[in-house]
Amino acid sequence: NETLTSLTLARTNHRTAAAVQLAEALSTNTVLQSLAIQELKIQDEGVFAIAEALEVNKTLNSLSLSMADMGAAGVKRLSTMLKINRSLKHLDLGGNFEGLTDAGVKSLGALLGSNETVLSSLDLGSSHAGPAGIAHLAEGLFTNTTLTSLGLSNLRKTAFSSGKSLESFAALCAALVQNSTLTSIDMSQV
Repeated sequence: NETLTSLTLARTNHRTAAAVQLAEALSTNTVLQSLAIQELKIQDEGVFAIAEALEVNKTLNSLSLSMADMGAAGVKRLSTMLKINRSLKHLDLGGNFEGLTDAGVKSLGALLGSNETVLSSLDLGSSHAGPAGIAHLAEGLFTNTTLTSLGLSNLRKTAFSSGKSLESFAALCAALVQNSTLTSIDMSQV
């Protein structure tokens, strides 16, 4: 197909096998710019396949894998891919409770801090990121020069309440003072 620039698959019966097939097509596609795979349980295997395809795909600039049932390994694999892919600018990982724990967010924080990505928008809302994950994210944001929009709405785990949580919030505030590219942060219902 040489005309389809946007594709959304949401709440269908497609699972991991369909994501693997879609990834095969994505690796040779030169037209699709936006892909949303939302509320499909493609799990880490499907995420791995999509990440592999995005290592060679040069046209996709927006990817939503919200509620894809991915784990921390899937988030880590996406972080590795984002060091190679030079076209993906918008990534939505919201609602991936298992993947966006402190361990998953750590790999994203390291990616952002390395400035080896062109990512400008990242949504981590509705996740289980806790104080340690927020601290890792803050560490990355301290030196990041690409991200302009960050979604941290509706964090399920207590990320900012007391003790270590307040320390992670202070680290995030310090990073935001240093960061000169971030223009929008959604921290509603935190």
